[in-house]
Amino acid sequence: MDKEKQKKKKDDKEKEYYLPDNEEDLSRFLEDIDKKKGKRIKIAGLTMNIVNNKWLNMLVYLCLNILTIIVSYFVFKPVSANHSSFIFVFIALFTIFDYLFKFLIYRYFQKFILYSLTTIFIVEDILAFMLACIPLLLFYDISINNFLLLVGSVLSFLIVRFIITFLLKRKRV
Repeated sequence: MDKEKQKKKKDDKEKEYYLPDNEEDLSRFLEDIDKKKGKRIKIAGLTMNIVNNKWLNMLVYLCLNILTIIVSYFVFKPVSANHSSFIFVFIALFTIFDYLFKFLIYRYFQKFILYSLTTIFIVEDILAFMLACIPLLLFYDISINNFLLLVGSVLSFLIVRFIITFLLKRKRV
């Protein structure tokens, strides 16, 4: 019984990712796609998940952001403030905005991800970074030590985080 179910799942997967070999199969394949035009077509290989559970995935992103933001903050010291709690507020806000924007982009704009060659995520990260900074500028007494240090710390944070998430997604659980 289990072997039959496994065989059926395997056959379904093969049908889902079928690539035609000759002209007749290609024309039938294109006709099938035209029939499904109103339906959503899932693009294989695009995922924001490091692990399969969405809450655990957000926790992994939070830990990753904590690690990379704190390291880049203490290496560059781009801003100074009266309270040290501002960095944890920033990390929480940045993680929430980043995860929300990524979810919306993956959910509704998968073709745009492919068309932009994933550079849309650079814009998304910068937007999440700016939105996380707004409450900090309003409620904490923060002064920027050096603008170039701030830009350098943001760039190093984004590069290191991209490399780590890329490696984690390759070894996805």
